[in-house]
Amino acid sequence: MPPRGVVDVGQAGGGVQNWWDSQPPITRTMAAACFLTTLGSYLGLINVWNIVIIRAKIIQEYQIWRLVTNHFFIGPFGMKFLFNMIWLLQYGSILEKQTYMFAPADMVFMLLFCGVLLSLMAVAFPFLGLFTCASALIFCLIYLYSRHFPTQQVSIMGLFQVQSFYLPFAFLGITVVLGGDPKPDICGIVVAHIYYWLTELYPTQAGRPSMLPTPQWLKVLVSNMGIGPPLRPADATPAGFSAFRGTGRRLGDVHED
Repeated sequence: MPPRGVVDVGQAGGGVQNWWDSQPPITRTMAAACFLTTLGSYLGLINVWNIVIIRAKIIQEYQIWRLVTNHFFIGPFGMKFLFNMIWLLQYGSILEKQTYMFAPADMVFMLLFCGVLLSLMAVAFPFLGLFTCASALIFCLIYLYSRHFPTQQVSIMGLFQVQSFYLPFAFLGITVVLGGDPKPDICGIVVAHIYYWLTELYPTQAGRPSMLPTPQWLKVLVSNMGIGPPLRPADATPAGFSAFRGTGRRLGDVHED
């Protein structure tokens, strides 16, 4: 599969440790989980067949943890793993630092929604062959990046540039041309678009709140973990149903790729 972005480690200024510490917490946690899962598999500490999606195991033996654990296994160490980690850190960091800067719980809820929907698709439609949805979930980040920063020019492999609004489809086309499996990319686009339509497009057109409000308990949990700005007193007190207060928004359309 083609590379989809470049993480400039040279910007760390103090080595890999400082660069890693500079990554936002949600993206960093997700990347660490993916790396440690692959490392555990490489060392023989984790049997990946116990964590990936196997329809019969989930339906007949109620191994529902597979619906969650499959998102942490990109695949064995190799070029596919490397590029997916780069894309995760690149586009996940941009979304977390800008789009969800003041609403990190919204990003957590987005990952939960997209992850659950991808897992359900993998179980309901076995012909997709999705044993792991990690790369599809990362593609969700790429798609949402392209919606929130539609005018950015992105360099692909240093060969040509494409406007970021069309970035997911450019990557999908390259995947097909190179003989890769496009199904994870397509699933990522479909699921991310559903999320974007429910939280951004339809509410904007209809003049109504998001159809997927982030639960109050999740906002409190994320805030209590020290992620993002502190909640206002009114927001920090769970009190039954509360109207949706809006999703994260980007600070601007300017950033460095």
